[in-house]
This record gives sequence, C-alpha cells and structure tokens, in this order.
Amino acid sequence: MRALISLRAFGLQEIDAVRYYIAMLMAEHGLVSAPNMAIGEAFHIGAPVQATVALGGISRGPTNA
Repeated sequence: MRALISLRAFGLQEIDAVRYYIAMLMAEHGLVSAPNMAIGEAFHIGAPVQATVALGGISRGPTNA
C-alpha cells in the first residue's frame, strides 16, 4: 500500500499507479511481461506482430530483376 501511495505522490493517475505497482511486483518475481504491464500493452507469445511501414519507395515488393 505504501508503494501505491508513493506512486500517487509522483503525480500518477490511480490506474497508472496500480499498473506500475503490479509491474514492479511482476518484475520482482522475474516475469518477462512486467514492462508490458507497465505500459498497458498485451504480451504476445509465438510469432511477433509485424507492422508495415512505408519508407518512400522502399516498401514496394521485390522486382523481377
């Protein structure tokens, strides 16, 4: 409870303080998904999700060269 109060003292919202507190507990136990808990993102096991980013003409597929 003191850790939650300390996080609130840093100016975090209630939900952010709880997320960071849980992430700290997870990190103490060695869970690799602790950073994901801190930022509120899902932890994917298996094939990573790939994003497609256009890079000015480079994002086109291979040519028949």
